[in-house]
Amino acid sequence: MSENNDMLQKVVDTTLIGSGGGGILNPEQANRFIDYMVDQTVLTKESRVIRMNAPTREIDKIDLGIRKVRLATENVDDGVNAVPTFSKITLQTVKLRLDWRLTTEALEDNLAGDELEDHVARLMATQMGNDLEDLYINGDVTSGNALIKALDGWRKLALNGAHVTSNPSQTATYKLSKESFNTAIKQMPNKYMQRRADLRFYSGSNVLQDFLAGLTDRSTPLGDAVIFGTPGGSQGGGLTSVRPFGIPCGSTAV
Repeated sequence: MSENNDMLQKVVDTTLIGSGGGGILNPEQANRFIDYMVDQTVLTKESRVIRMNAPTREIDKIDLGIRKVRLATENVDDGVNAVPTFSKITLQTVKLRLDWRLTTEALEDNLAGDELEDHVARLMATQMGNDLEDLYINGDVTSGNALIKALDGWRKLALNGAHVTSNPSQTATYKLSKESFNTAIKQMPNKYMQRRADLRFYSGSNVLQDFLAGLTDRSTPLGDAVIFGTPGGSQGGGLTSVRPFGIPCGSTAV
């Protein structure tokens, strides 16, 4: 059995926990399990993943602002110094769980045979990755949902503190358009526009599908080149061949 299979098998061997015989992942196994879940998601792979050994961790931030450089005069010290702004981000862990149970009958009488436990473990790991991405996006501590209430997600944090650009073509049914992408790009601070290759657009899969459907009757190769960039299929990691103004666009199932 491969190393990954050994790790996943360890996850399902939980009957020995009470007797101290195993069932809990050691740090090395836990890291591989986290890697597996990250690989099954779209946005998590684009994010910074920090593995914590304690319930709380602080991350230092530094900000220089903009236009710190100025005209100099020979042999004159103007006494102006650029002062970085330091701050901290506090990470606070929350406990989540995913339990499952297999009956003896299921283990003895199934098409997968001895591989059933490992197969179920992989399915559960994939499901956990999908559920976590749902939480990352839609988390809201005021929600009544057992998962979503665990923490505030990216959407809520963005609406409460980030710069939000409304879709200029938004109607009762939310739709993407080239104006949506153009307006979002123009609203970006210059310091991020200098890193254009690192920018990404992401949307729900249905929203992006509607945008693509609206382009099916186009017959303008030059205009399409602006939207699609290099023709091709999926680019992996949830990214598609859609590249509005050269910026990759991806979709999530959430």
